[in-house]
Order: sequence, then C-alpha cells, then structure tokens
Amino acid sequence: MPNYRRLYLSGQPIFITAVTYKHQRIFDHPRTIEILLNTINAVKSLHPFEVLAYVIMPDHIHLIIKTPEESPNYSPIIHSIKRNFIRNYQKTKDIKDKSLIWQSRFWDHVIRDDDDFKKHLDYIHWNPVKHGFVNDPIEWQWSTFPKWLEEGFYDKAWGVGEIPANIERMNFE
Repeated sequence: MPNYRRLYLSGQPIFITAVTYKHQRIFDHPRTIEILLNTINAVKSLHPFEVLAYVIMPDHIHLIIKTPEESPNYSPIIHSIKRNFIRNYQKTKDIKDKSLIWQSRFWDHVIRDDDDFKKHLDYIHWNPVKHGFVNDPIEWQWSTFPKWLEEGFYDKAWGVGEIPANIERMNFE
C-alpha cells in the first residue's frame, strides 16, 4: 500500500473526498444523510473545525473544511467522522456485525489561494449536476449551494445547462 504524505498547513482550507466502500449508495436516504450531518456536527466538539462547503452524493461526500490555526491536522477529523458515522449508522439500522461502509482512505487537497478555493467550491456545488441527479445545483438539497447563493457568491443561473469552464478538467471521484 502506498505511503501517502499529507500536508498540514495552519489556516488553509482543505478539500476532502470520502467514498463509500465499493461505491455503495449509502446516502440514498434522507435519514442516512441526517445521520452523517449530525455526526459531522458532533465531531466538531471533539476536533474543532469549520465546514465551509459540502455536498453529499449517494456514494461519496466532498467537503471543504478549515481547521483552527493551532491544530492544522485534519486527519483525525475525517477519521472521527467516518468512525462515528459507522457507529451511528449501525445503531440506527440495528446492525450487529462489522460492515464496511467507507473506503479506508480519503483524498485531500490543500486549497492554495482564492482561485483554487473557487474551483473546488464550484466542483462541490456542480457535482449533483455532473452525476445527472439534477439539472440545477439549487435542486440538490444536500449541499451548501443555497447558502453560497444567498451570500451572493453565485447567481441563480450558475451551473444550469453546462459545466462551469473553471472546473471542466477537475475530477475527484
């Protein structure tokens, strides 16, 4: 197995992709998504961090998070989200045996500058359109697109009809 090195920089947002084991469509149900969102919020009390953006797809999630300046190591955050989600999911579904829910690793990218942040934010919010679940990012309720739209970062027509030019070559699935 490769020995990945992660870069932990204070104050830098991090783009994360976590994929379910064998691309199981775990997040097809609103109750399961609610468990994930509740888990993410609970993990904030264990490992302080801020969620800047997210999208929850049936078989993967994308996040942009920011850690506190004094604690830039985001690996324990993702590990805790994945581990606690498994526990909460199994408890809710009354699953007794050990089941595989997540792929063992996650993909990360340190956001370098404002342009890089915009590209990754756009990638997150266009993801449901990319996968054919909706035609307009606002139609996908499991993302932070409405928040960013309300804050004036996007206009209402953004992402409708065609892929935004700045993310045409990006693929983090």
